[in-house]
Parts: sequence; structure tokens; C-alpha cells
Amino acid sequence: MIHTLTPAESMMLMDPKGAKSKELLRITFLDLCSKGVLSLENKAQKGKKDLMYFCCGPHFKGYPFQLHEKTLVNTLRHKPSLRINFKQFMEFAARNFELDSYYKYERVASSTSLQPYFRQNIFQQKWGTKSLRSKGRKRGDIIASQIGEIDNAILFQEDANALFETLFPLGSHILLLTNLDKKVLVQVDPARVKKQIDKQAQDKSLEHGGFDQILLFWRTFYSWLVEEKMRNSQHAYDFVLQHFGPEFDKHANPTTREKKTAKRVISLVLDFI
Repeated sequence: MIHTLTPAESMMLMDPKGAKSKELLRITFLDLCSKGVLSLENKAQKGKKDLMYFCCGPHFKGYPFQLHEKTLVNTLRHKPSLRINFKQFMEFAARNFELDSYYKYERVASSTSLQPYFRQNIFQQKWGTKSLRSKGRKRGDIIASQIGEIDNAILFQEDANALFETLFPLGSHILLLTNLDKKVLVQVDPARVKKQIDKQAQDKSLEHGGFDQILLFWRTFYSWLVEEKMRNSQHAYDFVLQHFGPEFDKHANPTTREKKTAKRVISLVLDFI
């Protein structure tokens, strides 16, 4: 059920009203980085804070971007050699994607994968919102259960290789886990990762599109392990996690946020119409 969706799409199915635009943006950004579609580069500055840039990763070319992913990488698609300042991008994102929940409903919920699970009545069209159909709620419950079971299971796994086996079916959805200590993943045996990747790649019974995404994530992870880049990548991830929310809030328009809150209240009423 989870293999054909991005983490942001799963978030919208599990909790469409609670999912915030900046969290969907952040998880999409990290998802693309974790699959090698985007690369994060840290530039140290003497006497100043480090600068973080992102650019095209090794898997950028040929990647089948979804609607909500294209929004983040359109500039790079036209100028692949560009390096984009992370904080400047946050300023742009805050002023454009928070507005009227545009990114949340018009990008994530409007993706090809999620269209069958959302509905929009005439009033919701006016206010730019959508709500889940019953089959969307059912699929969201199944995904939440699967992620929740794994999130609880990893609390009792101290062995890094056993932990990897548990996490493998999730691919980049491990970004949604709350109990995962990503530093433990550095200890995973690269040979174990390669063996599992080869096994899944040869399994013809698996859904092609979904497992391609999972394999792309773990192949990138394997490259990081054998090239000993995991620690540098963890530093970049920590930077994004630490700065994404504050930078987004710093540049968001307060009046826009107030309007958004009002429209969410209205959408709750419209859901019952």
C-alpha cells in the first residue's frame, strides 16, 4: 500500500487536516535528497555560520517527478548546474506555498496518486480545500497502522542489521518514523544492504513503480555507506530539520496565516455539506 506513494502523499492520507504545508515541503525536500535526486552541500565560512546549498543529485535526470515535487525543483529542471541557497529558498517557499494552503491541496492532494482519494465540492473549490473520500480514509488508516507497527517494533531492536531488515519495506517513509535513531543506520553492514537490494530487484511479483522508489532510496543509502558519506549526509539532514521550520515561519506573512486559519475553520463546516 505504501510503495507507490511519496511520504508527503502518505501524510495527506493519514491526516489531511493536520498536515501543514511546511511539513509537507520539508518531508518532500528530504525525500528527494534521500533518494539522490537532490544533493545538499555545506559551505563552511570562517567566523560565520555555514551556508547550505542544494543542487541536482546523481538521480535527478530521468526521475519521474510528481506534481508536488516539481514545485520544488522547477528552477533546477531548467538550469541543472544551479546551486540554490537553502535559506533563500525557504523565504521563497514561505511566501508562496503557505498562501491559502496552495501547496497542500493544489500540489500534494492533486497528485495523480491521490486524486481518487480526495473530493472537492463547489464550496471547497471556492476556498481551495479538499476532503478525503471514504476509501481515502481507509487507505490512510492502513498506512498509519503499518508505519505505527514498525515505529513501535524498532524500539526493541538494538542490532543495526536487524533494524535495517525491518525498515527496508518503508523506503524513504522511514522519514515519518518518530522512534528511529538515524545514527544507528551508519552501523549497518553494506553487504547486507546490497544483498537485500539485489533480492528485491529480482522479485518480479513486486509492484514495479513502487519498488523502484524503494530501491532508489536504498541504493542511495548503500552508496553513502560504502563511500562513508553517511555522517556528512546526517549533518546536512540535521541542518534541514533544524532550520526548515524556523526559516519558513520567519518569512511567512502573518496576515496570510490568519486568513489560512479562518479558511480551515470554514472548511471544517464545508466538509459536512
